[in-house]
Amino acid sequence: MNDTKDKVKFLESLKRHFDQLYSMDTTPASIINNAIPGLVNSVKQMDSISRYYSRTGFLGLMFTKVTLKLLAFTTQTHILTCL
Repeated sequence: MNDTKDKVKFLESLKRHFDQLYSMDTTPASIINNAIPGLVNSVKQMDSISRYYSRTGFLGLMFTKVTLKLLAFTTQTHILTCL
């Protein structure tokens, strides 16, 4: 039962940072200054405390998805500013 509560707590802490990435009024500066440091700190905490999320491959997969989202966002923003 405690494992389930821990998983929910970790996922809710990550959700705040992912909401910043997917927000419509997000700027690259706010992602760099707010979302990424908070996300990294949450993942560090997950890795050090959680037995479930610190397993091999999970955190790397999550960072890959975040990186792809950042690349898509910055590419889209760059294309729009060039038009």
